[in-house]
Amino acid sequence: MQGIGAAENARAMKHTKHATRTGLAVLGAAAAAGLVAGLAVSRPGRRGVHMASEPLLGDWLDVIKAEHLEVLDVLERLIATQSRATAKRKALLARLKLLLTKHAAEEENVVYPTLRGADSAAEAEVLIAEHALVKTALLELELMAPDDAAFMPRLRALQAELEAHMHKEETEIFPQLRKTLSPEADQQLTTLMLREGRLFV
Repeated sequence: MQGIGAAENARAMKHTKHATRTGLAVLGAAAAAGLVAGLAVSRPGRRGVHMASEPLLGDWLDVIKAEHLEVLDVLERLIATQSRATAKRKALLARLKLLLTKHAAEEENVVYPTLRGADSAAEAEVLIAEHALVKTALLELELMAPDDAAFMPRLRALQAELEAHMHKEETEIFPQLRKTLSPEADQQLTTLMLREGRLFV
């Protein structure tokens, strides 16, 4: 029995390290522990993270923060690649595009319209314009050879753009929006956003 317990502890530690590396552990001990439990029963990956995070991370803003962390993790891994690792760069860039496409759909089709309805149309338009810049950067990166000398500077510029955009959403715009919502409206926004995201799973 002790051998089984040791094996389970080793597996738990492995998944805990994975959760910490992806940044999800900073969302709180309970959420991270629940996410690790979810990952333990499925292969780590987009579907596993998405399915495990839905019931555990709270409302729509908590899910958005988790998705931001996942995007930034992929970006960091892409930035850490060597220019000769062209296949890895292509794979990580494809992963980044998939994550951002899903995330943009959730925000543009659900969260930003809610923001407009809360008399914050100007802020919504700014955020949409920033999404357009991100999509342009992704296309530019896709059109480049992965070992192009311009690849990494463009990628670092995209990272800076995304970090500024995410910070503004997480610390200013979205917390203010959440304050304006009733508990029922908050739950409805969460439900609609998760439903939108499932279209990409």
